[in-house]
Amino acid sequence: MTTGPAPIGSIYLELFARIGETLTSAFHLDEDLVRILSAALEAAEARRGRLMLLDMHREKMVVRAVAGQGFAEGEGVGAFVPEGPPPSGMLRVPLVGRGEPVGLLELDLTGGGPLPDDRRRLVVAVAAQAALFVEHARQIRGNRRMFFDIIVSLASAVDAKDAYTHSHTVRVAEVALLLGRRLGVAGREREALLLAALLHDVGKIAIPDAILKKPARLDPDETEIMRGHPAAGAAMLRHVRALRDVVPGIRHHHEHWDGSGYPDGLAGAAIPRSARIILVADAFDALTSNRVYRPGVDAALALEAMRPYSGRQFEPEVFAALETLVREQPPGLAEAERPGEPDLFDLLRRGI
Repeated sequence: MTTGPAPIGSIYLELFARIGETLTSAFHLDEDLVRILSAALEAAEARRGRLMLLDMHREKMVVRAVAGQGFAEGEGVGAFVPEGPPPSGMLRVPLVGRGEPVGLLELDLTGGGPLPDDRRRLVVAVAAQAALFVEHARQIRGNRRMFFDIIVSLASAVDAKDAYTHSHTVRVAEVALLLGRRLGVAGREREALLLAALLHDVGKIAIPDAILKKPARLDPDETEIMRGHPAAGAAMLRHVRALRDVVPGIRHHHEHWDGSGYPDGLAGAAIPRSARIILVADAFDALTSNRVYRPGVDAALALEAMRPYSGRQFEPEVFAALETLVREQPPGLAEAERPGEPDLFDLLRRGI
């Protein structure tokens, strides 16, 4: 017994259930646009299509998602779309959010005949949902950027207590993100790594200036007080719901692979991976940056100094990733005084 095509109502419900999952998922704009475009292709029974968004700075439509085969070079993701009517056989549906154009949905209907009214209504509905998603994503991005800016400002306030560690946390975060990428850290874990790296020293706010700014090595009592900063930082932030996954990286960033670290003497895989990465990034930046009691060294000397502690203080895999990173990255990564500061939000968004 054969069955006919699924009723348009059931197709509608299935498509929008999938789009609804996208609308409430974590923010991964380009990947989610591909999912929405695929839903539009299914709704129209089209063989290929593109989804463009308005670049508000250039006032041009830019291709952000492509599905199907047959697009020429220069028509794929990143291409600017000229104004004017679409090519023959192409259906373009505007994406409109809050009364303003935000993009275009382009579907290739060549050879398929006129689009039935029910299919056309379904495509228009998908376009409306796509516009809603884009507005939602942009709002999330704005909120996330503001959140990151606040975190960076907090980290900078810690750095400002000690002129000799200016921008230390931002540099540690940069190296930690690069190490994380090499180690396969992705998604929410990568975001938690970034935030933990930015805030790893926030507990130093509780350390007396006489110790924090002492222009010499600390004595044993002072060292013990300084060692309280990871636990102090974790305690300060443990009630912030948005940082729930970040606190372990802050508390344990001075734990050692062999269990000789602090505050809890964790060892091996019991140490959160973010903390293992931050420890290596922190040590590398400390060695390559100038301090009042000694000048910074270049990357090669820093690695040489750290190498005997791989397997003791540092996880061997993370240290090996640092060696690879220094070997392959431009020399600027290893400079004690690096010009400028990276846009950490954009680093995270690009998957670095």
